[in-house]
Amino acid sequence: MFLQDLIRSALTDLRSLSSRVIALSLFSANEALEDISTRDLVYLLVPYVFAQLEGRVKAVERDERMGHLGVAQRCLRTFVDTLDHYEIVPTADRKLHQTKSSDVRDPAKRRELKIKQYQKEKELRTRTEVYL
Repeated sequence: MFLQDLIRSALTDLRSLSSRVIALSLFSANEALEDISTRDLVYLLVPYVFAQLEGRVKAVERDERMGHLGVAQRCLRTFVDTLDHYEIVPTADRKLHQTKSSDVRDPAKRRELKIKQYQKEKELRTRTEVYL
């Protein structure tokens, strides 16, 4: 139960941090990545970290669990939208993950695409875990 209390406390802190980021207008829709202060870049990760913790909250009831997962999903969408806005994800990586393997007719090419997507996803997860 200690871990769950710790997660809930961290979520409270992240909610507070998120509201401060919004109140200070650290990020704006009319600015580019180069306009953001280097020391403020870490705050781009707040929705991602929030989503990761929200997904780890234990819930007994199905509806409660679905609520937590819904919040996590919205936070991840916010994070991905921010990455898209600031063009942080390279175009080649974006195209790789937008390509659906079901659209590729050739089985060998479909397999190759799936392998590339998996390798890139694994690389991104590893790099993300290093920073967190």
